[in-house]
Amino acid sequence: MGTGLTLPHVDGEAQRYNLATAHLHAAVHADPALGGVEVRRLDLPFSLNAPCFDQAVVDEVLSTEPDWLGLSCYCWDLAPLLALAARVKALHPPIRIVAGGPSATFEASSLLVNHACLDAVVRGEGELTLRQMLLRDDYRGVAGVTWRDEQGRVVEELDRAAADLSDLPSPLLEGVLTPPRQNLMFEFSRGCIYRCTYCAWKGQGPGMRFVSDERVGHEVGWAVEHDYEHAFIIDSAINHDDSRLERFSAQIARADPTRHLAFSYFVNHSLLSKDQARALARLRPHEITVGLETVNVRAARAAGRRPVDRDEFIRAMDLLSEVAPATLSIMLGMPGDDLEGFRSTLDFVAEVAERKGKPRVRMARVHWMLIAPGSKMWSLADRHGLVIAQPGVPYVLGSSTFSRDQLIAALHAMREHPRSDLFVWEDAEPLGMLDPALPSMFVAGGDHIGGRVARQISQTEVLQAIRPLEPGRWLRHEWRVGAFEHRHGWPVVVLEGPGNKRVMLQIRPRDAEPRPLARTRRFDLVWLPSGGEGPEQHRLVKALVELIRSNE
Repeated sequence: MGTGLTLPHVDGEAQRYNLATAHLHAAVHADPALGGVEVRRLDLPFSLNAPCFDQAVVDEVLSTEPDWLGLSCYCWDLAPLLALAARVKALHPPIRIVAGGPSATFEASSLLVNHACLDAVVRGEGELTLRQMLLRDDYRGVAGVTWRDEQGRVVEELDRAAADLSDLPSPLLEGVLTPPRQNLMFEFSRGCIYRCTYCAWKGQGPGMRFVSDERVGHEVGWAVEHDYEHAFIIDSAINHDDSRLERFSAQIARADPTRHLAFSYFVNHSLLSKDQARALARLRPHEITVGLETVNVRAARAAGRRPVDRDEFIRAMDLLSEVAPATLSIMLGMPGDDLEGFRSTLDFVAEVAERKGKPRVRMARVHWMLIAPGSKMWSLADRHGLVIAQPGVPYVLGSSTFSRDQLIAALHAMREHPRSDLFVWEDAEPLGMLDPALPSMFVAGGDHIGGRVARQISQTEVLQAIRPLEPGRWLRHEWRVGAFEHRHGWPVVVLEGPGNKRVMLQIRPRDAEPRPLARTRRFDLVWLPSGGEGPEQHRLVKALVELIRSNE
């Protein structure tokens, strides 16, 4: 066939990647009829602070000489990807540009009306749709596609039925994806039993779908064989079904009998039972997240969630404490919530954390409320008086019950709470939208890569840990201490050497990682990749570790 398909995705750091484009790649790679299609996935540099692509990125896309260009679009990158598509189309008109992903799915028609650079939009999951388009060498008449005809009219094909996940290949097992060491993601199910009004993906079909039990074992076995130490299961929750959880945990235990892998995953507290807790105990835990979100009944109902039964929640946390202390998720800015309701949620988290016996709460991640375009809440924005950040990530910057000033007061309430050590702030971007002074007051906890603990590490602590070293000090053999950096909210000690050599040692709070390079009395020390790990770098890292230990 001789067809070229390019799938770029934004990537601000080497630790991140787009799992969706890897699934698309695997779907093409596994189909013998598409053996003539060459798929190229591009990592494009991207930052929320500078959401645009320069000419070098345009040139990189064009250098692949694609027949098709596929864009996986999310709220944070939709606008820059569309701008990139327009520049690519202007320089190479024959290319067929197709958008997909959450932000394209629910705005398919309007995107085609307003962006002439787009030829079509794939709605929902893309694996089977992409296969059909490539087999036909055309998007017209393919289920799940919206496209524009020669007269400029938008044509919407019938929806495509959700795929049986047993028919879709694994990017890991197909050999098209080797994730970064600290960010291995497993997707063992799709769908959700929740009906949250702020989420649009539920509109893609009812119920849950699961990969086969055998695939669970094969993917975990692949990870163990390739010496991964941590995996994040991105399913909405892994305990929706008792029988499934029992088989799932048994497969993992067989594939990883020495418990080499530590897992991060979500659980639904309302379904947790003693039998489920025993099944979860087979998995070596890294981070177990439970979505509390709010104890405000009005906010829960507005969000389409069942209000939290406090006694039931406490019983679930008691059960889960036999496995590991949980990370709780709470939201700031939920429609229907207010300052008093948010304070009540903080107080309830502290109450659970202070129960006697085994620790119940590892930390509470505080997320800023956002409303997905295409969701029910998006259509009810005026009813709730929502002020939504646009363009970009649709954060809620105020509502009829939670004003801008109250949101700022809530941030201070979290910071000044008697158990402020429990709360980790997750979203940096909306702070400056409310008040330019706020970003300097709150350090974001980062994304899901690796573990998190409640306290931050100050620059003073870093200087004490590595004394007498400090930025700017020269070492032997033309090495010097560089300026401190931060990755995912934690400090990194940087050593700079001749020929642009670098050594980066991240200092994290103790017990933040399942298997750090070294663990001292206070810290976990993680050697970050920097393009060179030769004998000289090994010597310097070892010396840094010993220095930190001796200073303690």
